[in-house]
Amino acid sequence: MTRADEVVLQNGDRVTGLVVHKSGETLTLLSDYAGRITIPWKSIVAIATDAPVELILSDERRIRTRLGQAPSTAAEEERAGPQGTGAGVRLDQIAFINPTPVESGLGTLSSGHASLSSATTSGNSTGTRSYADVDYTVRGKRYRWSLSGKANRVTDSGQETAANWLAGGNYDRFIAEDRFLYLRTSVERDRFKDLNLRTALGGGYGLQLIENERTNVSLRGGLDYVVVDRTTSPNERYPALGWGFKASHRFDGAGSEVFHEDEGFWNLRDTMQVTFRSRTGLRVPLVDSLTATLQLNFDWESEPAEGRKPADTTVLLGLGYTF
Repeated sequence: MTRADEVVLQNGDRVTGLVVHKSGETLTLLSDYAGRITIPWKSIVAIATDAPVELILSDERRIRTRLGQAPSTAAEEERAGPQGTGAGVRLDQIAFINPTPVESGLGTLSSGHASLSSATTSGNSTGTRSYADVDYTVRGKRYRWSLSGKANRVTDSGQETAANWLAGGNYDRFIAEDRFLYLRTSVERDRFKDLNLRTALGGGYGLQLIENERTNVSLRGGLDYVVVDRTTSPNERYPALGWGFKASHRFDGAGSEVFHEDEGFWNLRDTMQVTFRSRTGLRVPLVDSLTATLQLNFDWESEPAEGRKPADTTVLLGLGYTF
């Protein structure tokens, strides 16, 4: 590391390394001795950088400057003040250091993954299981949209015992850093559940609880309109309370990621009818963008089709690709 930026803490400690990024209430520093570390912003009294850094201030001004020399004595710290940088910019004015394209509003970040699981059994019985899913998300400063899809097929002794697919889309419009309005839609087919086609369209209000380089947690709720085209039973149309929850966390070092997401509908005409679907899992990097994926899918319908159980649980082990 050629740069030796310095951060002075309230307790007098000095941390050296490379100032990487600041957003929210956290500063990220890359050090030779401890790798990537995070420091609470409120515990910092001064910052000095060897080279200019990009800043976005709280009034949304963008500047590029070298943050001034960190104070070397208690007297200098007192002169700099509790919010000093020595560069004519107070710490409490800084919203971002080295902002991402999303934070600056000058670009977007895209991410996604695809996974495939397959298994074959032989002996007393023969069968196959194939499962695939894909997600793609684009994040801008004031918006986020995503597309997703999954498909599943199971055979037993040459007979198909499960075949279903689900596709969905979502658009979030941020009205504040941690709040957004959303629109979403989904289309699902599962003839073994007597679903020729189930479509849903809705919108509502969401909270971005955590969003940083490693962790993303969001919660949403609103109203949906659901249309069910059944193969044998009567068709249905109903308004529903809808919800969704997404969480992911990437660990430092190994780069493994845990994730969970679920969504559902509560029929407002038949309040005994609830639809819930979720997936929870772990992605472990193998080489480059290839990952090993362990995943649990859990789907539940309080009023299933005749001859079907309310819950479907599937454990999957497969390969994935992150992009």
